[in-house]
Amino acid sequence: MFNSFTSVLTTVDQMFSLRDLLKFYPNAKQFTAMMTTSTIGRVIPEFIEQYGENKNIDLVMSPSHNLFLDGFPEAKMTGVYMDKNGNWKFQINMPI
Repeated sequence: MFNSFTSVLTTVDQMFSLRDLLKFYPNAKQFTAMMTTSTIGRVIPEFIEQYGENKNIDLVMSPSHNLFLDGFPEAKMTGVYMDKNGNWKFQINMPI
């Protein structure tokens, strides 16, 4: 049942943006304003060198396996698997 649910879920080709979701919460404006390359650059200076200063960044999530495969072609589909020894293995694709 879980595999059936996740296989249907992973065919949804839609992306969800954190910036778009935070627009519905007025208290989140301050957090949204800090979502820039300069904020990350305080901790990782190379980030500013590579992407530039004061550029907006966003966290985007998608259940789509096809979108995930664009960046990670060898990845397995999200789901529950049973190996040859009968052990259950959970595969959740989440790039960091």
